[in-house]
Amino acid sequence: MGISYIPTDQVLHNTPYSQILLHENTEDSKVYISRHVNQLLKMIGDDLILKGLQLVQDPVIDGFTVSFSLTPGLLIQDLTLIEINEQVNLSINTSPFD
Repeated sequence: MGISYIPTDQVLHNTPYSQILLHENTEDSKVYISRHVNQLLKMIGDDLILKGLQLVQDPVIDGFTVSFSLTPGLLIQDLTLIEINEQVNLSINTSPFD
């Protein structure tokens, strides 16, 4: 388990000149992230599970489809911090890999 250090005198502000604009493919989903927060994510890594996302049960294989469920958790994907607040059910079609 890692050790957390939280500075008491640090204040982060989003300013027009020190933030990054992310687009999520719609006009209403523009997200501003402080450059300092983005640099912290880069220090941790590009693709990383921080907590949770455990398998609920063994994966089910039905022909070319693999299905499984994951518990809520926190992860970093391509330098984006993602929090999943509820159980996720995934099904992956593996026929293109045959």
